[in-house]
Amino acid sequence: MDTTSDAPPSVFVSYSWTTLAHEGWVLDLATELRQTWGLDVRLDKWAVRTGGDPIAFMESMVSDPTVTKVLIVSDAEYVRKANARDGSGVGIEAQVLTPQLYAQGGGDGTPSKYAVAVTEYGPDGTACIPTFYGGRIYVDMTDPSRHAERVEEIVRWAFDRPTHHPPEIGGRPAFLDAGPTTGTG
Repeated sequence: MDTTSDAPPSVFVSYSWTTLAHEGWVLDLATELRQTWGLDVRLDKWAVRTGGDPIAFMESMVSDPTVTKVLIVSDAEYVRKANARDGSGVGIEAQVLTPQLYAQGGGDGTPSKYAVAVTEYGPDGTACIPTFYGGRIYVDMTDPSRHAERVEEIVRWAFDRPTHHPPEIGGRPAFLDAGPTTGTG
């Protein structure tokens, strides 16, 4: 992504319609990211009207080249649907996302188009993350007292502006050019 552009990053927010409370939480997060942090958030609640096709909307958002980031809000129900590829919106979306996520690679410092924001842990104490996301780093949104910190993490990801940067490499040590210093040469 061109971080010098005046256009805000466009972020599609993917989630499961688990409960009305969860849908409300996602709507609040999307609104905050859009109004407070200047992201062009794309959300089904804003784009799909009565009679519209939410699955077609999701598929278009995942493959749309103008969407620079995909934020997956993952809870236990999202994981169940994604892992089962159950034919629901999330199940179909997982089929579209999986090859794109694997094709992207990871671990080489290249900015990631995809991120997961975890909203709950399973009964075994592990974060609710779909299998296709694997062992990638996720944003832990389970602690409301750390909400602001975690939203900043999402915003930094969306703008490709990480918190930590490597320091400059120092100069070559002078003793390397001075010859032996221990008398063992």
